[in-house]
Parts: sequence; C-alpha cells; structure tokens
Amino acid sequence: SLYVVGHYDQKDCNLVGVTSTSGCGNGYTKKILDGTAVELGAKATFGKFTLAGNVYQGTAIGNQFGQITQFGDISGWGGWLQGSVKFTPQWSANLFYGMEKPDDGDVFDYIATPTGTAVNRARAENEMIAASVMYSSGPYVFGIEWLNDKVTMAGKNSSGLPVSDISYRGNQVSFSAWYKF
Repeated sequence: SLYVVGHYDQKDCNLVGVTSTSGCGNGYTKKILDGTAVELGAKATFGKFTLAGNVYQGTAIGNQFGQITQFGDISGWGGWLQGSVKFTPQWSANLFYGMEKPDDGDVFDYIATPTGTAVNRARAENEMIAASVMYSSGPYVFGIEWLNDKVTMAGKNSSGLPVSDISYRGNQVSFSAWYKF
C-alpha cells in the first residue's frame, strides 16, 4: 500500500503576554505562521516479512511533531523505516530506524544569542534505532524493546557565531504488556 499526505495549518502568533512582534520566535515578525508538509509512505508484506516507512518535508510543523518539535518557522525533513518478521504465530521481531533533520539556518534563527561566555543550543538532528521482540497469545501481548537515541545540538556563542555541534546518545530497555479488546 502507498499513501500521500498533505498538511496545511495556520498558527496565530498573538500569544498571551507577548509584547513584541516576534511571538512566533526570534526574527519572525508576522502575526500568522503557516505550517505546511507533504509525506509519502508505503507498506509491503511478503509472507512473514513486513516493510513499512515514510519520508516527509515540512515547514513550521512542530505542532505535528516535526522538526523535532521545535516550534517556529523551521523547515526540515525526516523519515523512518521499519522491518518486521513473524517467526511463528506467537513470536515476532521488529527493527526500526528514524531520523529528522531541521534546516540549520532556520534552527540558528531561533537560538537566542547568549550573553557573557555562554553558548545557547537547539536540536539540529535526531536519530533513533529500536529493536523489539514480541510474544502474543490470544488477546495478550508481551514485549521487550531496546531504544537508542542520538540527538545532535547546534549552538552559537555570545557573538552570534556557530560553535561545534555536540551529540548525546542514550539507551533504554522497556518491557510491555497489554490486553487487546
């Protein structure tokens, strides 16, 4: 199966308590912020194997969890791919990879220039890998999942100049159980 999604919205930047014209972020002076996105996705099943994924490009879609949920006039793209295999009627395994890359220039426009010797940073890229094993029996499902996330932060110094990126990695293991109605 294939799908295409288009998205458009408007955000009113006349926020409560905002006294300047930059209610939608640093350097943005319009009172309405337009959000747009286009997404293409697909899913295919071959016997016991399933492959699914999508890619998107958008602007000002933090409210749709885009641009790593940074709100403002930020453009970016991202996507994900997931492969699954069903070993038996009860046992399955899944592998997931996703990433998102906002436009660096747009991100820098929204990072306030710090004072003194400080450096202000914002998210410049996100990558996620997840692997899981699931067991299902009737309405019961049990699983274990490993998640690895890498966040890259871009920054600028008190002169407003870019500084080197910093990346952070984290791992998480989760156990899940649920009942299907």
